[in-house]
Amino acid sequence: MDFNKLQLENKIKFIGRTRLDNDKLYMNFSGSGVKFKVLTDKLVVKMFSPKYNDQNSYPYISIIIDDARYDYGLFEENQEIKLTLSNIPHTIEILKRTESSVSFAAITDIVADRFLEVEKEDKLNFLEIHLLVVMEFYAITLIFLLPHIQKVF
Repeated sequence: MDFNKLQLENKIKFIGRTRLDNDKLYMNFSGSGVKFKVLTDKLVVKMFSPKYNDQNSYPYISIIIDDARYDYGLFEENQEIKLTLSNIPHTIEILKRTESSVSFAAITDIVADRFLEVEKEDKLNFLEIHLLVVMEFYAITLIFLLPHIQKVF
């Protein structure tokens, strides 16, 4: 799967610390993963887990479909998770749940009929926040100075 191409087309977003290596998208720490939007009635997520047989390093993932969370343990080196969906647009997140960096989990493929463009997040970036703080400072300053300015004129 060409994760870079999907990212450039704004069809997938990487979350947290992820790493691409040999067509595998590694999720390095808990909370890392991907977010995408699909129009499909069948979704297949192919996962890779080299530590699947180490009881101290079992990786767990969550697949969140339109705010409904489904948890999976990766107990095979190559595991397919098959989901049946209604054929309407769905927002999907795949997140690593285990914290251990030795509990490797990687996405090797996501099979869906059609990937849709992911909406921009409603989060403000640093410059937008800074601009809002500066504007608020000037507004408050103006409110306090306005009565004094009116007396002068």
